Amino acid sequence: MLAKATKDAHTRAEAIVYQTGSELGSVRKVNTGVFQITVPNSTRVSS
Repeated sequence: MLAKATKDAHTRAEAIVYQTGSELGSVRKVNTGVFQITVPNSTRVSS
C-alpha cells in the first residue's frame, strides 16, 4: 500500500514540475505523517 502511494506521489510531483519547466531531484527527506486505512472513497477520519 505504501509503495502504491509513493508511486502516486511521484507521478503527481512529475506533473507539477513539468508545468514549471523544472525537474525532480533526489529525495532528501520523507515524513509520512498520519497514515489511516479506510474503505474506498471514505471521508471518515479518527484519531
